[in-house]
Amino acid sequence: VQALATCLTNRSSLRSLHLGANGIDDRGAKAVAQSLRSNCCLQELYLQHNEICDPGAEELAQSLTRNRALLLLDLDANSIGDGGAEALVRHCRCLQHLSIVGNIIGDGGAQAMAK
Repeated sequence: VQALATCLTNRSSLRSLHLGANGIDDRGAKAVAQSLRSNCCLQELYLQHNEICDPGAEELAQSLTRNRALLLLDLDANSIGDGGAEALVRHCRCLQHLSIVGNIIGDGGAQAMAK
């Protein structure tokens, strides 16, 4: 994942990246998040069916405070709970589409998303 993340930093023409079902965990999500901070072209990122939990979701969310290009983030079928959901809502203001179907979000995360 680190090599892909480095590639993401250096690819200005890449608009969509599908990394679903690759066993990406929080460490991998952090590497992707670090690359997103300096990427200004990627518009769609698909990370569904991985092993991302709250820490990884929080890293991705924080990276989007600097990244204004990303419009779609698909985090379906990971292990994101309330903390990750709250971070995504708090930091992902520019996203047009956020998908978090099939995670473990409880009442606290649902309430944060409803606000």
